[in-house]
Amino acid sequence: MGPVTDIALSVVVPAYNEERGIAGTVVALRTWLDAHGAPYEILVVDNAGTDRTREVLAPLLDGEHVRLLANAENRGKGYSVRRGILESRGAMVLHCDADCAPSLPSLPAMME
Repeated sequence: MGPVTDIALSVVVPAYNEERGIAGTVVALRTWLDAHGAPYEILVVDNAGTDRTREVLAPLLDGEHVRLLANAENRGKGYSVRRGILESRGAMVLHCDADCAPSLPSLPAMME
């Protein structure tokens, strides 16, 4: 894992051809994480998809709270998750699929 900073939670989201839903997931994650107050980052790992996932994410990327890691070639979901975890800066790391936003309310119970 990368160096731990004041970031409490890193959320790693592997993505492959997720142009239809990835923006909504990232916005839902940011909204939920902002409301809970702890410093965070969201790392979307694009697994060399062939759609417009990167373009759809571009307006949401700020280098601080939302970052994009782009694989040069498709190496599989496990590789993308591992890459995101290794590049994360948070004290805790959560893996979340591109459709994970509905499960966020269960997160506080898991963190106790």
